[in-house]
Amino acid sequence: MSDISSQGSRTSLRGFQLVFVSAFFLAAASAFAAAPRADIIFLLADDLGYGDIGGYGQKEIYTPNLDRLARKGMRFTDHYSGHNVCAPSRYVLMTGTPPGHAYIRDNRGGMGALDGPTEAVETIDLGGGVRIELVLIRPGTFMMGSDKEGPVHQVTLTQPFYLGKFEVTQEQWQAVMGSNPSYFKGPKLPVANVSWDDCQDFLTKLREKTGRKFTLPTEAQWEYACRAGTTTRYSFGDSDAGLAEHGWYSVNSGAKNHPVGEKKSNPWGLYDMHGNVWEWCADRYGNYPSNEVSDPAGAASGASRVYRGGSWSNVAAFCGSADRDGNLPGFRFLYLGLRLALSAVP
Repeated sequence: MSDISSQGSRTSLRGFQLVFVSAFFLAAASAFAAAPRADIIFLLADDLGYGDIGGYGQKEIYTPNLDRLARKGMRFTDHYSGHNVCAPSRYVLMTGTPPGHAYIRDNRGGMGALDGPTEAVETIDLGGGVRIELVLIRPGTFMMGSDKEGPVHQVTLTQPFYLGKFEVTQEQWQAVMGSNPSYFKGPKLPVANVSWDDCQDFLTKLREKTGRKFTLPTEAQWEYACRAGTTTRYSFGDSDAGLAEHGWYSVNSGAKNHPVGEKKSNPWGLYDMHGNVWEWCADRYGNYPSNEVSDPAGAASGASRVYRGGSWSNVAAFCGSADRDGNLPGFRFLYLGLRLALSAVP
């Protein structure tokens, strides 16, 4: 086997590990030959979860040959996040205890820490050429809220999740519901004129169709993903001057919504987080806590539900990362749409 390098001291395990890895490649190649459209291969048995590469005497074996199998159609899955790995050579095949087990670990030390949206996008096929793309959002801590939408408080999200790369489009809604309630019509336009209750019906049918546990994002998930590591008013800075490059709002929309993905994305590869259509969230509309919280699910009571992001009909003051609004769950209007969330925990 070529292109194998290792780090750390040479131990008596070296012979076993090379035999094991050789056997793995033979098994993988056989599986690919027998089934060109192979199911996802899980290279795992133990998630040992150690922060240091090489911990517990494990040996790192870099495996660019995995890329060749990936290009031919074999799929590999990250143990931590459950998403597909498109460039396995960026990972390390770790052999450890118990003998005969292996899993893929990022070669910079973090489980599942991929470089960009090419490797961190989940695609769901709805049939008829209609697909949903979702971007992997990793756990983290951020300051939620603003001077206008306060109090500003620390929020920690402890689990990875996927968020729609785009707002749900009319063709996606049509593929699931068989109807299109939008006022402005177009397959790539965001679906609009949908209530929170309508979204729940859509989610129920989408789960039945795909077998996946789709939800609306929580308000905290939405803002965390919108900010994408930034602390400014928008994901691109504090100035309204950049908004026209990143979203459709009252100044540039022509009083209508527009096909998704035409403006610049935020730093995490999400489009139309500022403007185009408001996006329903799972939470009830209510006051924020003042203390630090983890995985908040919104107010415990209240009649209204939250929507985020602003729309084509709003001025810039409503399109910031922290801006929020809400209404009763049966409320519909031609600027109200949604974006999907999906758990990334296997």
